[in-house]
Amino acid sequence: ESCFRVKADRYLIFGIAGLRAVAVGLSGIIFALHLSTLGLNAGWIGLAVSLGLGGCAVATFAATFVADHLGRRATLFFLSLLMLLGGISLSFVTHPSVFLVSVFLGMVNGMGRDRGAGLTIEQAILPKTTTERERTKVFAWYNVVVDAGHAVGALLGGLPAFLRARGLTTLLSYQWSWGLYALLCWGAAILVFGLSKSV
Repeated sequence: ESCFRVKADRYLIFGIAGLRAVAVGLSGIIFALHLSTLGLNAGWIGLAVSLGLGGCAVATFAATFVADHLGRRATLFFLSLLMLLGGISLSFVTHPSVFLVSVFLGMVNGMGRDRGAGLTIEQAILPKTTTERERTKVFAWYNVVVDAGHAVGALLGGLPAFLRARGLTTLLSYQWSWGLYALLCWGAAILVFGLSKSV
């Protein structure tokens, strides 16, 4: 397989991880604030954060057993799709119980740090995109991209305030921000299609 194709897979993985990290960084800022706007107390917010992290944990556990059978590329796409649907759902849902289900199934991370199934699969793919000599450098750059994505996502956490300053209601400002979250997840899903079958 050509060196170009291998490097293309590597940079696509960086792009997928980076977009997902931006989405997760954003959700870490707006998650509890949105729930508070919906009138939920600290107990409900804690439950919602736990359910989101629980969804991430379940997905990671499942990916351990199914990713190599279904295909890593297909699994990455499915995970991005779940995150996308979670973001779309949070853009419209106001009922607390439906919100909690969406958070779990969409693996919405209220902690702002990506530690889910996608990251696990990508780290299994990356060694095939480099040589033994360059492996440490490739993983270092991968982590730089992810951490930078978290930082950009946290910065985007100011979007609701920006939107409110331009006339949107508090609830709408969060719903539009979840729309951006969903768009980032869609971008990650699109990039997955560019990966070669060798992953």
